[in-house]
Amino acid sequence: MINKRMKKLIFLTLFSALTLSSWKVSAQSKITYGLGVKGGMNLSRLIEKNANNKYLLSYLTGVSLEQLFSSRVSLSYALLYSRQGDITVFSNPGLFNRSRTRYNYLVLPIELRYRLKYYPFYITPGFQAGYLLYKRGDFLPKNGSTTYSLDQEEKIDVGLSLGLGCRFSKHFFGEAKYYQSIKTILKPFSAIDPVSGAIVHRTPPDVRNQTLSLSLSYYFLVR
Repeated sequence: MINKRMKKLIFLTLFSALTLSSWKVSAQSKITYGLGVKGGMNLSRLIEKNANNKYLLSYLTGVSLEQLFSSRVSLSYALLYSRQGDITVFSNPGLFNRSRTRYNYLVLPIELRYRLKYYPFYITPGFQAGYLLYKRGDFLPKNGSTTYSLDQEEKIDVGLSLGLGCRFSKHFFGEAKYYQSIKTILKPFSAIDPVSGAIVHRTPPDVRNQTLSLSLSYYFLVR
């Protein structure tokens, strides 16, 4: 999980990169913009205590905008359709031996791209907000599947990311990125106490999105 130390590292990286490059940014007379498309694959799962959750392979696609301040520093914005979820393997399978959870998000990642001085690679810390468009759960027996309802998920997911990128040319940028929610994706809920019959409010379990992505951006308009 993203702990306090990792959060501090990401924010410190953002601050340091912007500080070190500020003199270059101020000296540059023109900021370059790149508009393009972005696509790739996701390996995603839900992080929760005492659960055997496996990664689900899916994809992401959308549009990307890059704002280049210098040869080493830029900001990247994207609007992406991202398919996520996971596979849960049951420890004591009966009729069903596993389940599949699918979440489709509209995500807005904002990243700093800072190129290392003597290498063509970039570190890409960032922030991401997502809006849940679709959700579905399926029990998976060996033959067929059975759908079950998902009704506790928050519509908004926010988190931090950290990646490593490479600029192949003026138009192509590739990136490997790790993302994780900074809070649970489940809402508080109410239930009836079986003993007293009273309605009690429950705190949701700590369940967070975790995504490993590999993507390629193509900027067809650079000015």
